[in-house]
Amino acid sequence: MTVNTNCPSYQKCSAPICPLDSTTIDKAIWFPSEDICHIRNTLQWVKTQRKISKVKAPTDRYFTLAMLESINRVQKGISGISPEQNTNKLKEVERTWITSRQHQNKLKKAIGVPNSIANERENKSDVNKYILEKKENAYDI
Repeated sequence: MTVNTNCPSYQKCSAPICPLDSTTIDKAIWFPSEDICHIRNTLQWVKTQRKISKVKAPTDRYFTLAMLESINRVQKGISGISPEQNTNKLKEVERTWITSRQHQNKLKKAIGVPNSIANERENKSDVNKYILEKKENAYDI
């Protein structure tokens, strides 16, 4: 990371994605276990990082700036991209992650999955059961 001396926290900051570092910001990745910008009045994606860290997202998966900017709501169970993914196709993997997340959210809203079920990562099978029941009921005449 390029250290920006215009930042009041630049001497003690080790955040991998810095809002003041325009040279590497598009290529940077952030793991939930890493440091976050300490500036109080900051950009929405930095606030999203703080929320992801607070819900204890898996620390072995990373987020990019585009992913952070696409997140409207942080919930328990949020997970980034595995570093085992092909880094040569980072933009493609990133786009797929964003698209699938948007699709899941639209699907949950469309069929009315209760938040109590949708928010729990462990209840993924319950969500799938609920979706199947809704589909079956929709075809009952």
